[in-house]
Amino acid sequence: MHILKLVLTVALAAMPVSAPAVTWYVDQSGGGDTPTIQAALDICSAGDTVLVAPGTYAIGSPLYPHDCFSKPLYIIGEAGAAGTMIDCAGSAHGFVLTDGIYIIRGFTVSGASASGILVNLACLGEIVVRNCVLKGN
Repeated sequence: MHILKLVLTVALAAMPVSAPAVTWYVDQSGGGDTPTIQAALDICSAGDTVLVAPGTYAIGSPLYPHDCFSKPLYIIGEAGAAGTMIDCAGSAHGFVLTDGIYIIRGFTVSGASASGILVNLACLGEIVVRNCVLKGN
């Protein structure tokens, strides 16, 4: 009986523990976890949510979320496309998505010199874009 308890204890201790999902709040006025969308994308993990406060976010280079395979990464404009805007200011793209599982919802992306959201055609994973407006790209 003691051997069974020891084996069970060791087996449970060796199991990986996944971290709980975190919501990273982006607010360019300084009231959030980060002032920029890219800063939140740099620190988030699979399963997390990047929630972007209302406003217009000017970006000088495309937004690159890192690869998230085990769980989706949610990138959400808090006020929807009417109130959460990404001004690409001549950057080639707004978002560049490669391998992973991404759900992007509630942004207006404008001013890119090529495309508002670039999806790598060799992408492995799943990409969902909902309630977004892409204009002037």
